Amino acid sequence: MIILDGHNLIGRLPGMSLDDPNDEEKLVRLLSQHRGRMGGGVLVVFVAGSGPGGSVRSFGGIKVAYAPRGSTADSVILKHIERMKDPREALVVSSDGRLRSQARALGARVMSAEEFERRFLRSPRRLPPEKPEGPVDLEEWMEIFGGGNSQPREPGLGGRGDGRARHVGGRGTKRPERG
Repeated sequence: MIILDGHNLIGRLPGMSLDDPNDEEKLVRLLSQHRGRMGGGVLVVFVAGSGPGGSVRSFGGIKVAYAPRGSTADSVILKHIERMKDPREALVVSSDGRLRSQARALGARVMSAEEFERRFLRSPRRLPPEKPEGPVDLEEWMEIFGGGNSQPREPGLGGRGDGRARHVGGRGTKRPERG
């Protein structure tokens, strides 16, 4: 279970601000978009005053809890860890050093908000498509997928070099060879 210190995370995410009246909604939406990368359960805890204190709701697979009035998000997070059968299953996300230290003392794993953002919320980098290394690579692919003709070929799609049309797909579809 990933347990997030909601406002602490908002204050450290690019493009989010604690001054934004919709900051909590934006965070929950962002978390639900990346939910599949997180595995297990996800609980985000906000301080009292920002929602109905003491309640837990679910949005897009993300559980959202608000600390009761007079309580803190930290205390709600720590109580949640204490109630867990195996606190080692908890991953507490916060850059608050005191909360991280207390969670670790209870047996939970901890991660900074910045590390969480890098691991779970950034879109994966797309690698550029691989390009053939050169003519040898092309010949090898033609042998594997082009019918196994290992005779030298002239440049062009079909390698015939004789100007005849070649079959390139679809039923009865022929296209003149380029050369």
